[in-house]
Order: sequence, then structure tokens, then C-alpha cells
Amino acid sequence: MLASSNKAINEDDQKGVAPMLDDRLLGTTFVLPTSYQEGEITLYGIHYHYRVTDDAAAGDTVVVNAVSPLYLSVVKPEHRLHY
Repeated sequence: MLASSNKAINEDDQKGVAPMLDDRLLGTTFVLPTSYQEGEITLYGIHYHYRVTDDAAAGDTVVVNAVSPLYLSVVKPEHRLHY
């Protein structure tokens, strides 16, 4: 019974039914605490590393525009790509 339930879970994962938590962060905004190009931020109780990929500075509002297993990529909202 356990093997068949695991198979169903794996099939759902391959179909992309449930997005990863990090993917859900796309579009999330926060205020940069420092002017460093890299740092850490806590979102929804989870600590993430981020990298600023434009000229944002401390106090600027930034938006998550890409995620990777290592960090969140953030930019100012006006530099965000619109599809």
C-alpha cells in the first residue's frame, strides 16, 4: 500500500501540481534593511538569502523576481520584467 501511495505522490510532483514554496515568493515585496548587495531576510517565518540585481539601496522596496536553491533575486519594482 505504501509503495502505491508514494508512486501517486511522485506522479503529482512530476506534473507540477504543487509549486515549491520558494516559487510562491515570486512577486513578494520587502524593504531592504541594508545597502549590501547580498543579505538575509525572514519571510513568513523562514530565513532566505537574497541578492540585489540592480541599484536598490537600504530603505528601498524590492520585489522577488527569481528564485534558486541558494538565494532570492530581488530588484526594485520599476525594474521588474512584465510578461
